[in-house]
Amino acid sequence: MKSSIKITSILVVFVLMVAVLFPSRLHAQTANFPDAAQVNADYPDDAQRFAAFNILYDDFSRHAPKPLSNADYAKSFSYQASSNMIATQQMSKDGVGSQAYRDFNTQCNQLFSDPNFTSSVVAKYNLPAASVRQIVSTPPLASPAYAPAASNPAAYHPPVATNPAQPPNHAGSTVLDHWGRIILGLMNEFPGVLFVILLIVFFGACSAVMALAAWLVLRRSGAGRKILPVPAPIPGGLPALPKNLQVVSVPGVKYAVYVLSGMVLENKSTTHTRSYSTVTGGGTIQTTSGQTVTGLPQTHYHTSTTVEDIIWVRQPNGIDAQFSIFDGKFQCRAGHLISVLVRQGKDGGYILIGYNHSMGALTQCPALDQSHEARGNELGQWAANLAGAFAAWQFMAFFMNSHDEGGIIAGFVVYWLVATFILVCLSFFICTPLVKSFIRRRRNARFRSRYLQGYRQFFEQGTPILQRTFQPR
Repeated sequence: MKSSIKITSILVVFVLMVAVLFPSRLHAQTANFPDAAQVNADYPDDAQRFAAFNILYDDFSRHAPKPLSNADYAKSFSYQASSNMIATQQMSKDGVGSQAYRDFNTQCNQLFSDPNFTSSVVAKYNLPAASVRQIVSTPPLASPAYAPAASNPAAYHPPVATNPAQPPNHAGSTVLDHWGRIILGLMNEFPGVLFVILLIVFFGACSAVMALAAWLVLRRSGAGRKILPVPAPIPGGLPALPKNLQVVSVPGVKYAVYVLSGMVLENKSTTHTRSYSTVTGGGTIQTTSGQTVTGLPQTHYHTSTTVEDIIWVRQPNGIDAQFSIFDGKFQCRAGHLISVLVRQGKDGGYILIGYNHSMGALTQCPALDQSHEARGNELGQWAANLAGAFAAWQFMAFFMNSHDEGGIIAGFVVYWLVATFILVCLSFFICTPLVKSFIRRRRNARFRSRYLQGYRQFFEQGTPILQRTFQPR
């Protein structure tokens, strides 16, 4: 997984370097676009001003270099926010169902469908040519002849429309085309709060998709489902487990278990320390200006400590044996009678439960968690990464245009790569570990509810047998 994060990081850094260091295209073709304040002054009539802002926004979006610079983004945002404010004010005056609002909507539809008005806006500011935009903010109504505003006889008055505006063709449009004014209007009123909410919703939804993908891959992984043969019970010790307790079956995992018993001869603890180092970073990058930047590698040292409890016992057949429990909390001392529940694995046995007959105490050992852990972390991690990248593309394309006449928009890809890198980090540090923890806790809960009480009763009933076997003679 570290290699996948490193590859994604290098790819994202490379794309960002290209976007920042590569000479950007000239912005002269957007320099003539007016500020929102100038448009407000040039078009005092609400309908004309609303139409002008939308025409400017469409024309600006087609001709502005991608990805947008900060200045271009601010200007594009101001066009959308200003048109949204006009629509909001019209709706709040008498309501959406009022005649005044319907008249306003009809007048806007006529302006949108009038090529002369579009041409006048383009010519007024000496802008690149714009196509006629046909948009209706409510279902089209029968449009009366357009009457110029009496309060402003000097304003531009389009010719009377002989046909009502046709419904727009929304093929290839995004949700932003329908709800953009509302979203941008809210962002204009509450920019910080709404932006944070949108980020939370975006990364939350993508994280949920990643968690689902990881769970679908990892839910069947684990210690396996093959039942291996177990040793026969030792004479004089506890009998064989009841049939319903001989095989543990929890979601995704199935394994055979058996019991070993004896009297403790010695109990001691040993600490194992493991040290290792990793090297990260380093390398040389040459920028477009010819400058060479060299990063020095960094060495990180790591140490892990494991405590092994070594318990020497004398089994009922008189043979001494060693029980090893790693990082456990099982307590016993010399002379105590103990039993352990062992999972049979390919390379030996793993102590899941320890029971002290002398104390009547049952202890769950760390090997129980390990037996119920999900395996195949790399596969689950890659499934989460791919699902997150796909979800990010779909969600972003839902609100942003990913294609134009020239194909995929480079700016969209840059934003998507940055979002994907963040999602990979979330998947590695949060989503996949949480999914694995959920799978383990679910398996442990099933084990406790279905088997734990049965094993406790079995050990309790076996205490007199061990007492008779190891009583002094």
